[in-house]
Amino acid sequence: MGAALALALLVPACGSDSEQSAPLAQEGRLLSMLAALPPAQEGDGARSTYVIGDVDAAVELSGFPPPSGAAAQSDDDIRAWLSDISGTRVGQPPGPVRLQLPLRSLQTAPAAAARDLGWSFVGVHRYAWQFYGSWAVVDTDATADDLTAALGADTNGVWALGAESESLAYEDGFPELTSVRLGIDDGLLMCAGDAATVATFLADGPSLADNPAYVEALRPLDALGAYQAVVLQAEPFSLESYQRVNTRASQADLDARAAEPVPGRFDTLAIGQTVVDGEAVTTFVYRHADAASAAANAERIEEVFRTGRSVRGNLPYSQQFAVESVATDGNLVIVTTVGEGNPLNLLVNLENPVMWR
Repeated sequence: MGAALALALLVPACGSDSEQSAPLAQEGRLLSMLAALPPAQEGDGARSTYVIGDVDAAVELSGFPPPSGAAAQSDDDIRAWLSDISGTRVGQPPGPVRLQLPLRSLQTAPAAAARDLGWSFVGVHRYAWQFYGSWAVVDTDATADDLTAALGADTNGVWALGAESESLAYEDGFPELTSVRLGIDDGLLMCAGDAATVATFLADGPSLADNPAYVEALRPLDALGAYQAVVLQAEPFSLESYQRVNTRASQADLDARAAEPVPGRFDTLAIGQTVVDGEAVTTFVYRHADAASAAANAERIEEVFRTGRSVRGNLPYSQQFAVESVATDGNLVIVTTVGEGNPLNLLVNLENPVMWR
């Protein structure tokens, strides 16, 4: 399996300027969502991390279609389906598909939220959300008429429920705890807590699609058919996350942690998830300033996965992400792994594979 995956990933990543400027709508289903996302702001740091998913692909891979008919109006049935496609159904072993849908407060009572807001998770085909934020964009069957029917008339293209806030929140039956602002444009729906974020989405301005590093890192994962990917700006190595998780760590522990292998400098990382022959496959695409930097860093990156240990539990990364292949393609290092590891946990804990030194 490893050789086939490596060959599939060796696609043009650093094309000419004319290739780079081709409309992303002509690209894959994940990459084209970049054009719907507002650009990262200077100083955002770790907030410049985005999760992009293809619900339709996940449904096909998992074999769990969304509920229909009366079941599509049931909180229990929708929640069960969301658990199935995220591999988290209680009493069932984790499935190979682990979709991480956004807007968790809406997932608590998804049918009630659909009635209140005019759109449902059942009708979502793709999504994108800021990992450390509270807004999301979903590719949905809902229309502006659906939003108006649920929420009344919009104000300058923004529909509102509850008081305005910096963070989106929804609590069924408690309007005082709810803060939702919505805007829709050509089937893409922005959900946020404040009108300004929605207005930025609706404006014809710059987007993440203008960031060539994000595009280059994400493109191989789309070529692979990933059902979900996370793309982020690289952060320098720090012991802060280790100290936060291991509050009683001694100086010897800190010294040992500092000696763990860490990738050399790279600027952008995209991590994609798919399923091959019923097995979860996670692919890491490290984007560098140039091909020479990528070639020099490949062995070091491989060492992290083969010999490194996690911040939480001191577990070998190889038990979670077993290396199938490591390949370079221009300024990219592409690591293909198999196993039960959840790549989003690497971000939560700021693990060594997502940092550089």
